[in-house]
Amino acid sequence: MNRITLENFRCFREEQAARMASLTLLVGENSTGKTSFLAQIRALWDAAGRGVPDFKEEPYDLGGFDDIAHHRGGRGGRADTFHAGFDFVHDGRSMRFRVVFGKRKAIPLPMKGRLSDRNDDVWIEHNRQADDFWRILLGAAGGVWEVERRIPGDIVYETFPLHRLSEENRTRLIAASGSAPPGSGDWERITRMSRLYPLSDHFDERLYAGAPVRSRPRWTYDPGRPSRDLEGDDIPM
Repeated sequence: MNRITLENFRCFREEQAARMASLTLLVGENSTGKTSFLAQIRALWDAAGRGVPDFKEEPYDLGGFDDIAHHRGGRGGRADTFHAGFDFVHDGRSMRFRVVFGKRKAIPLPMKGRLSDRNDDVWIEHNRQADDFWRILLGAAGGVWEVERRIPGDIVYETFPLHRLSEENRTRLIAASGSAPPGSGDWERITRMSRLYPLSDHFDERLYAGAPVRSRPRWTYDPGRPSRDLEGDDIPM
């Protein structure tokens, strides 16, 4: 990840972006979004790999959807969705992954995921339908197409059968907006992007998430513990 974007997430109303470096420092007053930012990085990592992030996992318990989606105040009400994404480089190509979270039984769930190149010239998009099946769309310069097979909602991104795209699948795509079948150039770019799935195969191990502050302060003369603890119990003696 070399750039993170957030929108309608906790205190981040308008879309905001942060560049990530080998060492990135977060500096700000209390309640300005540092913990929220850290929590969303882990959620994005999970959304791209495991499919459904847990926003209540320690040490960042952000609550349910209504606790996470930005509240505009007054008649503006609470946002119906919140967005997040990250940019990364794969084989020298700049890529983007974006995810839209919606509310399902008070839980924030990914409702749409989109993998694209930096200019959005080629993309693969997954949309969660009302019946909890995924609709998969493919886009390139020549048009937009839909994958014929629908995928059950309990199957996460990493198990989408996109790596099985073949020349036979090309003729079975459902054209959208009057698009002709994808030409050989568009099809080659789409299938090359599909090989990025599962995205988790191209990442390092899952992020370690530590608490940004000591949530349970201890005196230094209290007995310590031999293992690292997210709550801050491992005080140097």
